[in-house]
Amino acid sequence: MPSPKPASKSSPLALLAEGERVMRICNACRYCEGFCAVFPALERRLNFSEKDLNFLANLCHDCGECYYSCQYAPPHEFALNLPQTLAALRRESYSKYAWPGWFAGLLRWNTLALILSTVAAPGISEDVALLLAHDKGAELIVAVGTHFNLVEFLERNRAGMSSTFVTRLKVGEILVDAKGVSRLVSRRVGVAPLAAFVAAGLAGIATAIAVSPGLRNVIDLLVGDVRRVLGL
Repeated sequence: MPSPKPASKSSPLALLAEGERVMRICNACRYCEGFCAVFPALERRLNFSEKDLNFLANLCHDCGECYYSCQYAPPHEFALNLPQTLAALRRESYSKYAWPGWFAGLLRWNTLALILSTVAAPGISEDVALLLAHDKGAELIVAVGTHFNLVEFLERNRAGMSSTFVTRLKVGEILVDAKGVSRLVSRRVGVAPLAAFVAAGLAGIATAIAVSPGLRNVIDLLVGDVRRVLGL
């Protein structure tokens, strides 16, 4: 495995090489496969061209969950920081494809005027989002790829896990995992609805035939042809 390179390298080639290295490690691990849209798209690829890396980078919404769950994040020798790498790839793609061309310079040197709000909080961005939703009176919060069980809280040994646990206690039962929602809804279709659907379809066909002399003639011709073929 090649030695890790910082994702902030100014060289586009170095950044693409780092992106490919990170993606190959993540594709082999797949611990975070249910976290967001990046990972299902990642698993469909074996090679990572510049086009693939840009696509994956722009699927990321920079929540940071994969970083806090990653067993290969620093201080591991792989020094994986997927959100940082994807953010650098996004910035590079914005600069490369910006139009008009002079706009790319503003993006590259961060001189574009942006209005930013900084929230001081002793936790991760996910905790802030949940607390804001709770404070604004949300009746239900459906989360995707968040930490829910004790294994994730206690065995990951990551900074921010304690605040995540306290946030869950604060938010309470209004927080629901999206995976659990799908299990509450039965995917099985009973015989009765299927039979009603077929009966409704047959009734519609019978009504159309009854009110249309032309259709009756067509049906009579078809029945006559079938009888001749079968020798009835």
